[in-house]
Amino acid sequence: MLKLIKIVLLIVILSLPISVFAANPAAMFVFDGSGSMWLEIDGKPKIELAKKAMEELLKDFPAGVDIGLVAYGHRKIGDCDDIELLAPLGSSQTDITNAVESIVDPRGNTPLAQSIKFAADHLKGRDSSASIIVISDGKESCNADPCAVAESIKATGIDLKIHVVGFDVRDEEAEQLRCIAANGGGKYFAANNASELSKSFAEVKKEVIKEEPKSKIIFRDDFDGESLSKGWNIVNQNEEAMVMEDGLLYLISEPGEWKKESVHNLILYTDTQSLPKKWNIVTKLTTEVLQYPGTSDITSWVGIVLYLDKENCLNIPVTGYCCSDRRRVQFSKYAKGKWLPGYEFKVGGPDKNQLTYFLKVERRSFTYTAYVSKDGADWKKVGSHKALGKNYTPGLYSVRHPEALETTTSFDWFEIESVE
Repeated sequence: MLKLIKIVLLIVILSLPISVFAANPAAMFVFDGSGSMWLEIDGKPKIELAKKAMEELLKDFPAGVDIGLVAYGHRKIGDCDDIELLAPLGSSQTDITNAVESIVDPRGNTPLAQSIKFAADHLKGRDSSASIIVISDGKESCNADPCAVAESIKATGIDLKIHVVGFDVRDEEAEQLRCIAANGGGKYFAANNASELSKSFAEVKKEVIKEEPKSKIIFRDDFDGESLSKGWNIVNQNEEAMVMEDGLLYLISEPGEWKKESVHNLILYTDTQSLPKKWNIVTKLTTEVLQYPGTSDITSWVGIVLYLDKENCLNIPVTGYCCSDRRRVQFSKYAKGKWLPGYEFKVGGPDKNQLTYFLKVERRSFTYTAYVSKDGADWKKVGSHKALGKNYTPGLYSVRHPEALETTTSFDWFEIESVE
């Protein structure tokens, strides 16, 4: 009986798709075989230039990346379903090269949306990073929205980036291709001739094999106790405007100014001497956005602070008043008692009071970069500031203009991680 069970288990395991066990990074190329690829650049058809550039790219492509090839528009005229898997993931470089060479008569449409979705379907079930590399000389021609498709794929949370190489495209066509890359979390590369195409492919390869920096959590507070974790110091504490409850840290905004050292409940991390030169700080917060009278200066600011003293700090707050289009995340630098030009990123959102955001600030040597996300996965850069020789103390704060209404903010967690 035991022997029978082992046999059955072996059969089940062998019947599972290979992708379930895949651990290598994956790259699925989506190649343009549409009719416009017969147009010439410097006297040579674009299809021939693209084939040659692909062959050069594949010659020294890392063996540790599973590669595959999808083509579109290469078999039938006017058929928006003309999409084919020419080489499955895990194919050899030779097989991919031969598959590209098999595209001998470009003739069809440009079904970008369906081709991207088709490629993404073949990347499902993998437990490693994956990339889709779209090569196109034009925009969607099959009455579909490839930007929306890229966004929906990225929204699934899988570790996938969509890079796009635009080959000899017009400005209005490039706009859509850039949108695909942006919505897919990847990069757009423009190539107007054979030389630029080869350079773009080389940049794509760097993106595919690029390793994400390794991180290690060195401090985290989930705010799930009756008081803050060891490692915090509260400046100007006001217990009536601060409470911990149900795994959340609540702060009520109060009037205050950095220069007057009157910001209440300024929560600062104490062990700054142990912080490395490269770190990330991330927090999740939910805050009110209320209808304020007057100008945008009559508002509240709540988020992360990097504090040095009463005349020097970096602020990454959620702020705004009134309508959804005025909600934004700022990255401001306060130096020698004066505010320097900063950055803003409009976050918008539905017209309701309670809105959730993830804030992140990265330190890389003397450069500090702020990001915002609505889901903790899709990060948008706010801006970067430089600060030489400063040992900032990271922390949390909530402050408001004296004429602004009180706001309540809940922090879910706060984390510091070192980056190798």
